[in-house]
Amino acid sequence: MGSENEAVSFPTWKEALAASGESAARRNVFAREIIAFLRRCKQLHSPASVASAKQYLGTAPRQDETGVRKVNAGDGAG
Repeated sequence: MGSENEAVSFPTWKEALAASGESAARRNVFAREIIAFLRRCKQLHSPASVASAKQYLGTAPRQDETGVRKVNAGDGAG
């Protein structure tokens, strides 16, 4: 098994999400979050990896079920 910094690729994530059995609303939230993560990787010129996903999840504002962003406590915003 590779390190957490090794680039990962999951080109069929949209199909997997569609087949997940989640509600359409929940799939839309997940898709927005995945796209936001991939956009962030592109902005940083950094490949998607387990490490970058963990960092993103620890620092990015989260969305609730309605798609409204929530600011993490302690980030100085709000």
